[in-house]
Amino acid sequence: MITVVFTTLFSISSPKAHAFSLGDIVAKIKSALNLDAIKGQVTITSQIALAPGGDLDKNDILTAGDFVQYTYTLTNTTKNTYHFATLKTNIDAKVLNSIRNVKGAVSITDTNNTITFPNLTLMPNQQRTISFEARVNLYTDVDQTLITLPELVDQHNGSIALGKTSMARAKKMSPESFSEFTHTAK
Repeated sequence: MITVVFTTLFSISSPKAHAFSLGDIVAKIKSALNLDAIKGQVTITSQIALAPGGDLDKNDILTAGDFVQYTYTLTNTTKNTYHFATLKTNIDAKVLNSIRNVKGAVSITDTNNTITFPNLTLMPNQQRTISFEARVNLYTDVDQTLITLPELVDQHNGSIALGKTSMARAKKMSPESFSEFTHTAK
């Protein structure tokens, strides 16, 4: 028995016409590459508040000589790992006398008269909180505005994220309080 099989080697048909807009093509490429998920976002939030137990003159007002707490929350929703990043707080170091209770970072420096946290690592989908307490400059005869405008930069000083400005107002210490404070501190 012999079986004969016929197949079509060539098919003649009219080609189908497709119309695409440039926007459709870009959307398809982005979807295929998932660029939004790769890019994600790194955000920084900051807060300045009277530190727990930091109201030294017990007046419930941020005053020179009190301790203030700075808190920064870094959130990385990208798939990127950032090694050797630096958090620049842009805090004028001259408005502070001392720093204590640093949490969430292994080092803190005073670079160009501003406070920075070098050598940070921020992993993909990580949220990291860094905080510290600082004494508002005691030796001032004017009210002080404490300002922070945080920025996270990479090891080449390229910007990764820029936070929003946070501010707090510290009243100058009254002469009576200053005299009392300096006498009890001795």
